[in-house]
Amino acid sequence: VGDRIGAVLFNDQQVKEFRPARSDKKVMGWLGDLVDLNTHLSVNTGIESNPAALEAALKACQRMISHDYLVILVSDFYGWNDACLQGIRSIGQHNDIICTMIFDPLERDISRADKLVVSDGRYQLEIDPAHQGLGERFEASFQSSFNKVQSDLMRHQIPVIQVHTATEAINQLRQQLGGQRVLR
Repeated sequence: VGDRIGAVLFNDQQVKEFRPARSDKKVMGWLGDLVDLNTHLSVNTGIESNPAALEAALKACQRMISHDYLVILVSDFYGWNDACLQGIRSIGQHNDIICTMIFDPLERDISRADKLVVSDGRYQLEIDPAHQGLGERFEASFQSSFNKVQSDLMRHQIPVIQVHTATEAINQLRQQLGGQRVLR
C-alpha cells in the first residue's frame, strides 16, 4: 500500500540494517539475506552462540528509527536481559512494537523424548532426558526463561505473540490475531 518497510536482520555473527524503502525488490532481497543469515545458524558452521546478538540488533533498530514506526520483533529472545528490555521500551516510547516469540515445542516437552543427540557445533552427545531428571531441569530452565521474557514485556504493555516451529506460522498468526482463514 505504499508504506516504507525496513529491516534489522541478525544472527550470532552479524547484524544487517536495511533502511525503510518502498521497493518490492529490496524487500525480496532482504528475505534472501534472511535465508543466508539463517543458514549460518547451522551447527555445521562452527559459529558459537552469541547471547549479545539480540541486544546489538535492538540497538541497530533504535539508531535506524525515529517515531511513528511499527516495529515487529521476531526472535527466540536468546540473550534476553535488562538492556534488551530497556531497548524495547525505548523503541516503544514513540513507536508501536509487537514482539513475536519463536520456540520449538520440544523445549517445553523434552522429558518425553527417548534419547536425544545434542551438539555444540563441534561435538555430539547422546543424552537420555530421563537420566537424573535432566529433561525436567531443561524444561524448567526453558519455561523460566520464556516466562521471564513474556512477563517483562507484558508488564510494560508490549504485545507478545507466541509462534512455535511445529506448524505453519501463518495459521498461528491468524488464530492469535483473531483473523479468519480466507476461503478460495
